[in-house]
Amino acid sequence: MATETNSRSLVKFISYPVISSFITGSIVFVIALFDSLIKTLFYFLHERVWTVIPYGRVLHPLEERKIRKTLTDSDKQMIQVTLSELRLAEEHS
Repeated sequence: MATETNSRSLVKFISYPVISSFITGSIVFVIALFDSLIKTLFYFLHERVWTVIPYGRVLHPLEERKIRKTLTDSDKQMIQVTLSELRLAEEHS
């Protein structure tokens, strides 16, 4: 029957907490990584939902106007008038 030496017991005494700490650290790392991925996905979905909620959103006056994709002369004139009105409003405030 073999007996253990003091040096063997010491090495076992040191190696167990090292291995145990490595396992715990690995588990914590995986949990933290998973947590970050889930939160990033949730943030993205949260932002996408808020793009369709109009609460607290202030539209620029030009966004309220109907403008055709290809600007006509009347569109350009309407934009110039709106911008002039905005400049006048800023000067009086």
